[in-house]
Amino acid sequence: MTSTESQPSPAGSEQGFTLVELLVYITLTLLMTTMVFSFMFDFWGTSATLEADSETFTTRQDAGDILRDTLNVASGLIDQNSIPDAHVQVAIPVMAPAHTG
Repeated sequence: MTSTESQPSPAGSEQGFTLVELLVYITLTLLMTTMVFSFMFDFWGTSATLEADSETFTTRQDAGDILRDTLNVASGLIDQNSIPDAHVQVAIPVMAPAHTG
């Protein structure tokens, strides 16, 4: 055997990962992935709830506007700003004191 021939290396000097190291790596990766997905699903659920609440609020505001307009028309209420006031410059009459006597 010459010195240029490769000799088998002892078992302890091989390069690579041990089974325990790979299991620890896989466990940590799964733990971090679970945490990220948990956060994503919580965020997704919360945003869906907020969107539904916002749509409900908008719908209720629209319904209130429609109801107010319908009641104003049905009750004959008049928009005070749509009628010109001919008595703008007329002074308000003052009540005369009661006559005692």
